[in-house]
Amino acid sequence: MVYQDNVIITLNSANASLLNSTLKSSVNFNFIGLLKEEDDIVRSYISVINAQIPMSFYVITTSNNKLAYNTYSPVQVIDLYIPIGNYNAYTLCSKLMSAFLTNGITIVIAVNPLTGVMSFSQSNPQFAIYPYLVGNTIYSSIGPTIGLGLGYIIAGTYFTAAYPVNLLGTKKINIKSTELAINSLSSKALAYNCTIATVPVDYPFYSMISYVNQNALNKNIIKTPTIDTIDIQLTDDNDNLIDFNNLDWTITLCLSIEREEKVKDRTTLKDILKHTILTHTQNNMNIEILEEKPLTQDEIDLALLQK
Repeated sequence: MVYQDNVIITLNSANASLLNSTLKSSVNFNFIGLLKEEDDIVRSYISVINAQIPMSFYVITTSNNKLAYNTYSPVQVIDLYIPIGNYNAYTLCSKLMSAFLTNGITIVIAVNPLTGVMSFSQSNPQFAIYPYLVGNTIYSSIGPTIGLGLGYIIAGTYFTAAYPVNLLGTKKINIKSTELAINSLSSKALAYNCTIATVPVDYPFYSMISYVNQNALNKNIIKTPTIDTIDIQLTDDNDNLIDFNNLDWTITLCLSIEREEKVKDRTTLKDILKHTILTHTQNNMNIEILEEKPLTQDEIDLALLQK
């Protein structure tokens, strides 16, 4: 018979060993003997029961705040960096214009309220904006955010981006752990990764995400027989570690261990005594029966010959 032994594990980043400082998205919790290799264990599972995660991360981060452009006189590639933070379409346009103006370029940037597409207008079109990728090199990491296409945007007196502005930011948080060693797949690399749960991000900025696991399928078989450390990484849609700006999160896990119940010997002291007395009685009866049994004529003749 197999029964289930559940262990509730509460994790708080405030108690963790921080691997990326105040970002608090890569941490270790050093347990001792959390899961040991034992003969009665059939298999083990891990699941995320709930999570409380602050919406303290930003839409524009260090992973998507660079805009690259090329000047013709002299010919050079120049990078603009937008301050990290939360923006709407209009505040982002304003910040982009300020960044260009700092570099001596006067440009008017606006967003069409009907289409959400960003437009660029200037009187001296002597530069070209780079897209997100050129070959395998990332130039404008902000490209997908402001709707840049795959090719160069050559600055005329007026031009528009290829797609609408995308300020949705992180749409889900991946909860990952390499030590828990489960099987999961991602389309990012079309390969196995270590995601134990994904948390939708559907809360406003500066609030708290409250996630509750309501699906029994979110229980993963652990491939390792022993666990002494739990490592947690919290990443965005592109597998970038999230910057929580020194705010703490909590996650509750359930370690479910299937154990094989051993058959118990239910013999009592009374049973042992009863068996001993019965056996002793039977042995005595055999002796008495043997002593009272009459000798055969052959046994009598054999005894006389031996004299």
